[in-house]
Amino acid sequence: MQGNLPPRTYRLTAAVGLGFGLPLASAGATITHLSDYSQGTAFTGQIPNTVGSISCIIPPYPTGGTLRQGQRKNAEMSAISTTTDFLRLLREDPEFRAQVRQELQIQELMELPEKFAALASQTQQEFSEIKSRLTRLEAIIAAQQTAITELQDAVTKLQAAITELQAAVAKLQAAITELQAGVAKLQETVAAQQTAITELQETVDRHEVLLTRMDGRLGRLEGAEYERRVSRTFIGTLSRALGGLRHGRLMHSSAYGTIPEFSQLMEASADDDKISHSQWYEILLTDAVVRGVKAGETIYAVAEISLTVHQDDIDRAAERAAIIQQATGATTYPIVIGDSIPPQQQAQASNKGVTALTVQQ
Repeated sequence: MQGNLPPRTYRLTAAVGLGFGLPLASAGATITHLSDYSQGTAFTGQIPNTVGSISCIIPPYPTGGTLRQGQRKNAEMSAISTTTDFLRLLREDPEFRAQVRQELQIQELMELPEKFAALASQTQQEFSEIKSRLTRLEAIIAAQQTAITELQDAVTKLQAAITELQAAVAKLQAAITELQAGVAKLQETVAAQQTAITELQETVDRHEVLLTRMDGRLGRLEGAEYERRVSRTFIGTLSRALGGLRHGRLMHSSAYGTIPEFSQLMEASADDDKISHSQWYEILLTDAVVRGVKAGETIYAVAEISLTVHQDDIDRAAERAAIIQQATGATTYPIVIGDSIPPQQQAQASNKGVTALTVQQ
């Protein structure tokens, strides 16, 4: 403006600027402040400032062929002195309203305050939510920081415990090393003792073998002596045991051998397959065989002689008596004779039909 316009024009410009431009500019500044002066929102907030400044160009300027119309409008503008006059002219003069809308895009501008107010409210709400989230996040971070501190303390304690444990393990390892050395020495000592024990055991085994042989020899000598004594009186003993035995004769004895008559009889039985040759050889191992006559019948008696009668003596007497009876066809009595016969062996002999006789040394 250069001062060549009517006074009312300037008054109108001031009225539009104060009544319309200033509120828009204030709204833009408020939006920019609420957005913490962010670059994108500040650009949007600049629009009301720009629109508020456009009020300075509201007065129509004549151009080209519209000079006369401009003069007429200037006359009408000279009649505008208040905001009410300006609004009335906008309502009554379509051409004026169209020109103002073209210049200001007034419809869109009129919607801007409401839109900016809604945007400001939404922005304020979003900022409130963000602030609330930040508050919660700060609380979470504080709790996590506390937990981290506690965890660091626990890690420190754990590290100290690990250090103590490592020291204990080191001591234990040293003790194990010493123990291993002691065990190695002990193993050497045990090995040496085991060798000595083995040698001693071998010596004891040799002595036991010698003692066993000596015991066996003594037992055989004692048993053979007992058999010879019993064999000398066997016929008389048998006669008393069987009752009524006459013409008793010792056919075989481990102490005195076998008479030829009995040998021929048993060999003939083997040849005739009445008995096997192995059974004949079994008879030759019998301690004593006697033949006699009882009640007019030839009988045989087979005796197993032992200082102490055992189950196998009873079994052999029964088996060998059965062989002689099979070979000769004559009744044969199995007999066991001993210095002592336990009650259990006496019962077993009775169950097998074996006569048990006790002949003291």
